[in-house]
Amino acid sequence: MPEEKKANIEEIKRAASIVGSPTRLAWALEVSYNTVYSWMNGKFAPDPINCLKIQKVTKGQVQARDILPNYEWDKIL
Repeated sequence: MPEEKKANIEEIKRAASIVGSPTRLAWALEVSYNTVYSWMNGKFAPDPINCLKIQKVTKGQVQARDILPNYEWDKIL
């Protein structure tokens, strides 16, 4: 996985914990449980839009920048 696409797995797990479970995170983001599971296990990273959605559903407790720290957030925010 390219460096800019590497996700902070711990932040994704923390987001799941904040909303109650990986299943609830998937539901809140309107993605499949398998998608969240793959993020949590480092198989692939959430795209920037889903990172922003995670930030929203966690009410800012998990920041998009912390999930994808190498993404060029300044270009879109």
